[in-house]
Amino acid sequence: MNLLRSSKLATIYTILLIEYLTRGVVGQSFRTSPRNLNVLTGNVKCIYPLSSAKCVCPGSCMTQIGNTTNCSLKKCYAWDQDLGACKETGHNYVTPLVLQAIPFTGIFGSGFGNIGRWDLFGMYLGVLFGGCCFIVLATGLCAACTGHTEEEVAPCTTCNSCLWSIAILALYIWGIVQTAEPGAILDENGCPLSGF
Repeated sequence: MNLLRSSKLATIYTILLIEYLTRGVVGQSFRTSPRNLNVLTGNVKCIYPLSSAKCVCPGSCMTQIGNTTNCSLKKCYAWDQDLGACKETGHNYVTPLVLQAIPFTGIFGSGFGNIGRWDLFGMYLGVLFGGCCFIVLATGLCAACTGHTEEEVAPCTTCNSCLWSIAILALYIWGIVQTAEPGAILDENGCPLSGF
């Protein structure tokens, strides 16, 4: 009884230790972008150049708010106070591109799921699983309606499988191209991917 209890405790301890270590290591090493410690997404004070009494926004990603001394940021931009420059706020393109380029995850559209584009992710899953269901139903209907055996409708199944494979391959390539092209895909906030 004690041996059984101690082996259960050892197993639980090992699982908890592995989980603790992987959270610390994986959570820090796979971060796709560095922390932004001094980034504003709200209003920024405008500046007055020496030669003009007109208020000028410090970055090209801003517009002045009426006749005030504040500038508002345009959609999909943030202001980095340390660098004094505009930053794009869209998802970085590297992670979705890698997920789309790996064949196993690319055919599921996981790169689009990573950036919050659940509509495109659902389209990929619809083609993947819907095509499978279509082949099964088409083969069954073809066999039932014509009275042929399964072996006799095999060419129909082969043709449908070929078309399904072409559709999956076309979506796979389309996903890689769209993710790698600047401005082609928007993330869940309607912002283009950043980091190009």
